[in-house]
Amino acid sequence: MNIEERKLYPLKFIPEPFEGGRHLLSDLRAADSVAAAGWLGGNTLSELMETYLERMSGPVGFEYYGTQFPVSVREFAVAGEYPLVVNPDDTVALERYDAFGRAALWYVAEAEENAVIYCGFKEQLSGGQLFERAAEGSLREAMNAVKVVPGDALVIAPGTVHGASGHLKIIEIAEASDLFFLMDEDIAEALDIINLEPSEPEIHHGGVLADRPEFKVTERVLDAPLRYLSDEGRSFQLYLCLSGGAAAECRGDGGEAVTVRFAPGEILLVPADVEAFDLIPQQQGARVLEIELPPRSESDSYING
Repeated sequence: MNIEERKLYPLKFIPEPFEGGRHLLSDLRAADSVAAAGWLGGNTLSELMETYLERMSGPVGFEYYGTQFPVSVREFAVAGEYPLVVNPDDTVALERYDAFGRAALWYVAEAEENAVIYCGFKEQLSGGQLFERAAEGSLREAMNAVKVVPGDALVIAPGTVHGASGHLKIIEIAEASDLFFLMDEDIAEALDIINLEPSEPEIHHGGVLADRPEFKVTERVLDAPLRYLSDEGRSFQLYLCLSGGAAAECRGDGGEAVTVRFAPGEILLVPADVEAFDLIPQQQGARVLEIELPPRSESDSYING
């Protein structure tokens, strides 16, 4: 059997450390994740995408993102102040940088008392006021300061200034892009993409944490195995284990059972090509973050539009 015709299987990836955190899954310049085991072990995510195309990401993901895997996942620690940043949307990123934009979800894995995430402005600002506050270091005073606890998740839309302070660990799920702007360095370049209107942070705890065109994220508590069956247009499924441990089981080329276990802190990618699989808790009440790509409308074209 030609290697490109073999059935794909659930893939674990080797975390890649960076200062203050780890890339858990990435197909970017900052990191290109390496598959951990099986006959695809040793291949990078970008190599897998170049070879298996929509069999990896699914038809919707491939039509919009091409050979770029659609999302990235990383975790990082905040001890003190995390700088204020803002991300562009797809339109601006394409027109100016020939890149994708960067919607994101911040999931709070750990948080000490008084840990805060800053997200959007609580009052109307003009461009001049933004410049002035950024220069004098008072921009956080104009922002929504959300006291967070473990399990909280904040959706960060493109154009939303965000940051953090205190001691906490954040899992970031984001549209696959290296683009972001630091408010203390890049404000002139980013000014026209910043949402200066007052906004309310979008905070979730448990269940569906985000349902955007760029990704859908659900926190699942596994009290029993879940069965997933393929359907037309299904995307990849990503699972990040939060507690308890889990496993994905499917059938290999010869009909044999293929089981891949992943422990807390590990991430598992089930390619779209996997026709059916069971997600099995290793302990009752195991918790995972499930990440997938929802259907897009025909008007949401990017690569092939």
